[in-house]
Amino acid sequence: MNRSLSSFLFVASTTMVLLLYVLGTYFTRGYKSKVRIFLWGFLTLTVVLQWVVPLWMSRTGDLPPGTFGHAVVWAGMTGLGFLALLTFLSIFGFLGETWAGRGMDGSRRAMLSRTVSGAVGLSAVGLTGAGMFAARRGPIVRTVPIIKNGLHPDLDGYKIVQISDLHVGTTIRRAYVQHVVDLVSDCKPDMICMTGDIGDGNADLLRNDLEPIASMRAPGGVFFVTGNHELYWDVKAWLRVWKEMGVTCLENTHQLVPHRNAKLVVMGVHDLHAEQWFPELATNPEQAMKGAPIGDFRLMLSHQPKSVERNAKAGEFDLQLSGHTHAGQFFPVSLVIPFVHKYWKGLYSHTERHRIYVNPATGYWGAPNRLGQRGEITQFVLSRT
Repeated sequence: MNRSLSSFLFVASTTMVLLLYVLGTYFTRGYKSKVRIFLWGFLTLTVVLQWVVPLWMSRTGDLPPGTFGHAVVWAGMTGLGFLALLTFLSIFGFLGETWAGRGMDGSRRAMLSRTVSGAVGLSAVGLTGAGMFAARRGPIVRTVPIIKNGLHPDLDGYKIVQISDLHVGTTIRRAYVQHVVDLVSDCKPDMICMTGDIGDGNADLLRNDLEPIASMRAPGGVFFVTGNHELYWDVKAWLRVWKEMGVTCLENTHQLVPHRNAKLVVMGVHDLHAEQWFPELATNPEQAMKGAPIGDFRLMLSHQPKSVERNAKAGEFDLQLSGHTHAGQFFPVSLVIPFVHKYWKGLYSHTERHRIYVNPATGYWGAPNRLGQRGEITQFVLSRT
C-alpha cells in the first residue's frame, strides 16, 4: 500500500470515528439506556458499512441482485446519503437548540434536546427516502437549444442526445438502463453521445445489464469517451465491450459525420486524469483535433468540465459535452459543488468560440439519492436562430 493511500485511509477512518462519536453523543442525550444502546448501535452499523462496502466491492466487482452481499451494499450506500443529511441537519439542530434553550432549567433543556434531536433524525430519514425516490425514478429529458449564427441550413433542428455518469453497477441495473434507453429512443436523436462513467464495475460481469445500450441507434452514430470510473476498473475491457456493442469510442480521436450536405466533426478525449492509471491513455486534445476538418459544427466530448481549459487551447469547437460533477447529486453536497467546479451544471460560454454543457448525471454514484438534483438526459437541438 503506497503512502498516499495509507494517509487517505487514516484520515478517512479518523474522520468517520470522530463523526460517529459526535453524532452518537448528540442523539443519545437524555434517553434511557435501551434507547441509547439502540441509537448507538444503529449509528455504529451505518458508519461501519462505509468501510465494508468499498472493500467488498473492490474484491467482488459485482454483487448480483437478491444476494445478501447486494442487500448489504444497498444498505451501506443508502446510509452514506443518510449520514450526510444527518450531519448537516444536526449542525443546525444544535445551533437552534442552543439558542432556544438559553435560561431553561435542566429538565426543560433535556426535553428540548430530545425533541430537536428526534426531529433532526426523522427529517434525515424522510429526506433520505425522498432522495432515493427521486434517484430511482430515473432521469428527465431536458431540451437545450444550441444557437449558432451561420449554421448550415441542413443542421437546423439536428438533435444530439447526451447521457453521462450512468454508473451501471450495484444499484443501477438492467431495468434502469432500459428505461434510459427508451427515453433516448423517444427523442429520435440524430446522434448519441456518452460522456464517461457509464459503467462502474467489471465490464464483463455487467454485460447483461448493459445490453439495452447496444440497441441505441442514431443516423450520426453512437459515441463514447472514458470517464474516471472506467479507469478505476479495467478501462480496456470497457472499451472492448462498447466496441462489440457497436459504439464508436473516441480515444483522443475525431470522426467526420456527414448530414445531408452538411458535416459535423465529433472529437473525443480520454479522461483528464487518465495518465495517472494508464500513461498511454493520457488525454490529448491536440491529437484528437489533428487533421480534423473545420466542418459546419465541431463537437468535443470530454468527461471532466475542467478539461475545457486545455481543450480550448488546442483548437476550436462549438460545444463541449461533459459530466462528472453530478451537480452535487443531492442536498447538502449540492451546496458545495459550485465552489469546487467553475462549470458544474448546464450551459456556459468558456470563450466566445467555446461553449460547454455539463450534464448533471443520468444516473447516480454511491448513495441512491438525488434530493434536489434530478438525473438528466440532455437533448441538444441545433438552431440557426
